[in-house]
Amino acid sequence: MEGIGSDGHARLDRVAAALLPAFDERGRVAFGECVRGAWLALGGPATLDEAIDLDAAQRFLALLAAHEAGGDIRDWNQLLAALATMYPTPATGSAARVQVMTLHKAKGLEFDTVILPGLARAPKGDDDELLRWRTRPLGLLLAPIKARGGGDDPIYAYLNVLAAAEADHELGRMLYVGATRARTRLHLVATGESSGGAAPGAAKWKPPQRNSALAKLWSALELPTLPPTASPSPIANSAPFPPPPLLRFPAGFAVPALAGAVAMGADMPAAAIEPPIPFEWAHATAAAIGTVTHRLLAQLAREGIAKWSDGRVATLHARVVMELRSGGVDEEQLVRAADDVDRAMRNVLADPRGRWLFDPAHAEAASEWALAGVDHGAIVHVSLDRTFVTDGVRWIVDFKTGRHEGGDTNAFLSHEQERYRAQLERYARIVGELDPRPIRLALYYPLVDAGWREWPFAESREN
Repeated sequence: MEGIGSDGHARLDRVAAALLPAFDERGRVAFGECVRGAWLALGGPATLDEAIDLDAAQRFLALLAAHEAGGDIRDWNQLLAALATMYPTPATGSAARVQVMTLHKAKGLEFDTVILPGLARAPKGDDDELLRWRTRPLGLLLAPIKARGGGDDPIYAYLNVLAAAEADHELGRMLYVGATRARTRLHLVATGESSGGAAPGAAKWKPPQRNSALAKLWSALELPTLPPTASPSPIANSAPFPPPPLLRFPAGFAVPALAGAVAMGADMPAAAIEPPIPFEWAHATAAAIGTVTHRLLAQLAREGIAKWSDGRVATLHARVVMELRSGGVDEEQLVRAADDVDRAMRNVLADPRGRWLFDPAHAEAASEWALAGVDHGAIVHVSLDRTFVTDGVRWIVDFKTGRHEGGDTNAFLSHEQERYRAQLERYARIVGELDPRPIRLALYYPLVDAGWREWPFAESREN
């Protein structure tokens, strides 16, 4: 390859060493795993700056896996459509520093600092509607748009005035909503224009456009008599911006070696592979519903149930749809899946037992608590949906998003208790090594009426 120096050859060799094994394995290994392996071999994680970048990469790889069949993508157009609507989700707890959202989505939320930009911009005017109407006590006030070449209809003009007044009131309401989201600091950002001559006192601020948010605030602003002295834009007279610098790994970059393996003695138990619990209705939609609901419940636990309401759940609908779609839910099942997640969260908030599970008075509360330990001679890894201590008892609760559409709910819950008993009792044995207090186990089904089963963990702590 002429024109490529020694540095270029070394870099190409490193790229080839990462990509060729992936090409060799294509068709024999899952396509998503081939892509993941090549990305890791190229040092992809080393290019990421923030946790949200890693989340985006993981979500993309999960999307590949969801659209894969037989070692290839079954429908590239469907994958591209899903990718076009997949966005990285920022952390929602203390790690989230900035959240960008519409005023409609911000309703019911609060933030330490709120910034409302672009207040001088007026919304785009609506085209004249074909019909305008208003209901009145004595009937319907209705007017059509004027015919081409015809005269103005005074009733239509009157209804236009009413519509403009309603839009003006809605703008004021939304500005109030945005301003009252701030706990400590509120920044209102707008760009003003000046008019008049250069003589002292001649220049004045131009009033903003009548239908802008800034117009609502104009009378309350204490502006200086003279605006700042105008000066030529440094951007207009400067040279074109140079292209961004090329970021690349150092020539000697190598993927870090794996940490040394943990020494396994003859008496060290092997990791246990717990057989999956059979799901007769298991598919991508059910799994995605469970994943998204568990994620929201963990967020609820971090933020505190007092900050959650039906209105808060409603603001998360777009995020729920996005995450379900990213989890592989087909478009025809998306509406029902999002409704299940929405209903599960609302039921938790409306159910006294659901609110009790997230009572801030509980001690040592944790959600998605990951543990590892030795159980029955094998190393196991477990994750507890919810655990806490109250009245001297340690509770371990597993959330289930299954639905029951049959008639005998009690029989269904009894069957589910036996189905998951071994799993929860394993959790109890692991926790019991850390906590000597009595343990009670429970299953909670927010999509099932009275979906609760609890029982004491009575197995000897010496087992």
